[in-house]
Amino acid sequence: MGGRTSGNWLLDWEKTIKLYDPDNVVYIASRCLGLWQFGHELSLTEYVNLRSRPERLTELIPAAAAAELQKKFQAALRRRDEGEPWAYIWGQINFLGREFFTDTSVLIPRSDTEILWEAAVAGAKKIFQQRGRALRILELCTGSGCLIISLLNELAALNIPVELAVATDISAAAIRLVERNRQHLCPDLPLVRLTGDLLEPVEAAGLGEFDFCLANPPYVTPAEYTALPDEVRNYEPRLALTDEIDGLDFYRRILHDVKLYGRNSKAAALYLWVEHGMTQRDAITEVAEAEGWLPFEYRDDYAGLPRVCGFCYEQNAE
Repeated sequence: MGGRTSGNWLLDWEKTIKLYDPDNVVYIASRCLGLWQFGHELSLTEYVNLRSRPERLTELIPAAAAAELQKKFQAALRRRDEGEPWAYIWGQINFLGREFFTDTSVLIPRSDTEILWEAAVAGAKKIFQQRGRALRILELCTGSGCLIISLLNELAALNIPVELAVATDISAAAIRLVERNRQHLCPDLPLVRLTGDLLEPVEAAGLGEFDFCLANPPYVTPAEYTALPDEVRNYEPRLALTDEIDGLDFYRRILHDVKLYGRNSKAAALYLWVEHGMTQRDAITEVAEAEGWLPFEYRDDYAGLPRVCGFCYEQNAE
């Protein structure tokens, strides 16, 4: 690494990482170690304990393994120098307290999507209380599956039964990653993974009715895309970021098509929650109302910016 070392190479790692990401030094160092450690992946707590006791390094990590780790860490730094995000370098990202596998086939999960998760959990509670039956849930544009998998785990913890959950994505590589995350984080929960454009694979599979739907579709305009940071444009999939039109095309399609998939639609409303860009709330609401949806909930993100819309649709309202 150059320069004076501390004698504790984990601390030396942290000094180097601080040059790149000063706010997440210990977490990043622990993930780098956890990714390449042999036989045991360290938690963040274990890492913090380890770094405070340098003598344990030789107990836990043989000298040869330590040398190999440092080589791989240097390789990771070279990738970071080129702008590659840490999440792709180590292949995992924390979302709502769980470690999800990630790769360049999907967007890196962000805290903005936690707002959509919060809305979905609150909505699922109310729907279950009202209907008293196991839920049927659909997610479109699932990406890594972080939203639907986190939701299923939370509903299981709340003892809210789920009859069926379906996640779709146009990217076959993304759906393979969803399956990997499902096996890792919720192997016993009902999640059907389908490859295809929005509702097309749902129709083809004959999976008809749902209580509610979630979507975080591509909503960046082409002009906005050119202004994104290099590490986003150069590494994250363009297909998952922009609709190549005006940022609203997927919302138009979803709001038009998904209303046909309400469960017992003449007797109960279908609910839909979508994540969106900070300037799109009014435009999406206008599209929704033109399609017969009623807006009932708006949520801002942690920065106070518009981020989530909630709509309901009643078949017999038309």
